[in-house]
Amino acid sequence: STMNPPPLQIVQTDDLGKALATTQSHVEGTEIFREEALIVFDIDPSATKEDLTPPPWIDKPGSASRQRWMEYCAYQRQSDQRQQEILSLYAGETTNRTNGNISICRDHDAVRMRTFLQEKLVGDLDIEEFIRLAMVIKFNAVGIPPDNYGLFRWGCRMAHSCHPNCVWFSSQHNEKVKIVRSIKPLQEAQILTIDYYGKTFEPIWERQEFFLLSKNFACSCQRCASTQGDDTRRFPCQQHPTCHGVHFCHQPRHSSVPMLLACSNCGHSPSENYQKQMLQAEEKCRRAIDAFDKDAVTKHQIIDVELPHHFHGIAMRVFSAQVGLFEGQGDWKSAAVAQENKLRCFHSIMGDDFKDEDLANDFETMGDLCSYFDLEKAREAYREAVKCHHLTRGEHTYTKGARRKLLEVSRQLETVSFAKRSQAGHSQPA
Repeated sequence: STMNPPPLQIVQTDDLGKALATTQSHVEGTEIFREEALIVFDIDPSATKEDLTPPPWIDKPGSASRQRWMEYCAYQRQSDQRQQEILSLYAGETTNRTNGNISICRDHDAVRMRTFLQEKLVGDLDIEEFIRLAMVIKFNAVGIPPDNYGLFRWGCRMAHSCHPNCVWFSSQHNEKVKIVRSIKPLQEAQILTIDYYGKTFEPIWERQEFFLLSKNFACSCQRCASTQGDDTRRFPCQQHPTCHGVHFCHQPRHSSVPMLLACSNCGHSPSENYQKQMLQAEEKCRRAIDAFDKDAVTKHQIIDVELPHHFHGIAMRVFSAQVGLFEGQGDWKSAAVAQENKLRCFHSIMGDDFKDEDLANDFETMGDLCSYFDLEKAREAYREAVKCHHLTRGEHTYTKGARRKLLEVSRQLETVSFAKRSQAGHSQPA
């Protein structure tokens, strides 16, 4: 149930379908609303110790149809009003969105399930209700710690963006309660957006592939719809070092032919040979970091890997790997350099004003590394971490933990400063 009636409205949009919007303006770092799940499903329904024996037509114990039956049983135990609220999340088998593949995909999902039920069904079952519930869960269910998933009246109506204006997370005190906070200033009637995927620095085609396969929509956010190319795939201008601009890559789908655009600074169009060279360098780097993740390359290979560009999305993975390697060797300075490179890459892709929990954690890591050799730099990093944690989580455990580190480093700096002043005083002639 909703904890407090939120100042929200459901609006119809051209590209997002029905979406959730504010009814008033908010500054960044505002808790917009919190709510308890409408219904919670068990990933392992057998743990409920209830008699949920599936009907005879479900003959595959591990099949998806068995899980759908378990969800339907949980739904049937709800009150009539709660069932209506759950089904109100149903968007229909077709949609008005501009990408034609969406309608086809959703029709296919429903038709396939309807055909299966009509062929296999023995006994009474409201087939259309069963299908509507299955579609609601497929397109709206979210994880609930530690091992459950569920539906939310308001939160499940928030739209996606790869550059969102809100974050959505579980309460520390009740995991069935989700909290939404603004991470950007919000205007009255503005659509609330969150990141469904979480892989911010993957290329556009990979993000789109995920959304089409799992949610049946094509993202049209400001990053994905940009005519300037993919902000995660940038390459040095062919005129470098004379020009410090970049060639962004345009590849909206995996099946699309990648194309490097004219330089963002001087307008130079890359030659075919240069484009081929850069894309090969990108693929070589991607293979190296993939192999590293599978423990198939040595640490020296990932430390010395040649990046397509220091602000390329794949550089985020490389810098993270380098931080871990240097940290394991106790080489705090080299680890801090890699972490600083990662922060710069984040800001270059997402913008200096964008802050989220990943950035908060990166600043905190920077503080942890610098605390070994540069207390001033550590203090500055912890300050940024506290700001980001507080923006995204409020007075959360994360915020309090970063603040404790900030206070400890500040105390150490004051001790050092006091010792220097005392030493200076003793060195003065009588």
